[in-house]
Amino acid sequence: MQDSALRNKSAMLIAAADLLHDKSYYLAVAHAAYYSCFLLLKHIWLYPMKKSQDELDASTSQSNQGSHVFLLNKIVEHISGLKNENSGNDARTLRNMLTQLKRLRIDADYGETEIDCEKSKEALDLSKKLLLILKRYL
Repeated sequence: MQDSALRNKSAMLIAAADLLHDKSYYLAVAHAAYYSCFLLLKHIWLYPMKKSQDELDASTSQSNQGSHVFLLNKIVEHISGLKNENSGNDARTLRNMLTQLKRLRIDADYGETEIDCEKSKEALDLSKKLLLILKRYL
């Protein structure tokens, strides 16, 4: 398993999300929780998939998707293609749950939605489940 600054940042962000939730700073939890997962997507792209940041930038600019959607789709494709015991289910779960977490992050970052303890806990729970899945593919 390759260590990277991205993995370290991911670990710090999920710890920060926990701390923010514990201190009732609910609004900031979804942001930290989402980016903790997103950084592991980038780690998988760079290390297990052996792609570069330049390839990601070029592919993203050629696609009609945003960088986050593009990267999620490529990681899901990669995991599905591994054909191990859990890969199909993990890929589906990753796509569904990360989309839910991203929606919470967007609501928290930009929306008029009130982010309460329940929504904060939902973001934290989603991210922790996602991180368990993602770590299997590092």
